[in-house]
Amino acid sequence: MVAASESLDELWHQLAEKMKESDESASVEEWNTLIKAAADQGDLERGVYFIGLMKKTGRAPTAGSYDILLSVCGKSIGTREKEIAFHLVEQMYFDKIPLGDVTLPKGLETTLRTLLPPDAFD
Repeated sequence: MVAASESLDELWHQLAEKMKESDESASVEEWNTLIKAAADQGDLERGVYFIGLMKKTGRAPTAGSYDILLSVCGKSIGTREKEIAFHLVEQMYFDKIPLGDVTLPKGLETTLRTLLPPDAFD
């Protein structure tokens, strides 16, 4: 669990040091804790960055990893959030994570169902 006093930078530093010492990627749960901390601070770009790093270290994001950021996009669906949501959906499609496994921001599912094949949601 993340201590309330820990900043996002502190969490990232701790996780990076742990990975450096063990020479292996952090667990999905540890990555998701970091992604959630970024989301809680409204730093969606950094959350997306952490998902990218997660993949680069050999750990596959789960639907839950994406859902953390998509839930923030759904709370404030401005232009920036829409762009990030579409980017996340694109990454999920490439990662073969069914879109039906996450809660998509309001209105986005209808748009996506007109653009993507039905199997993208299964």
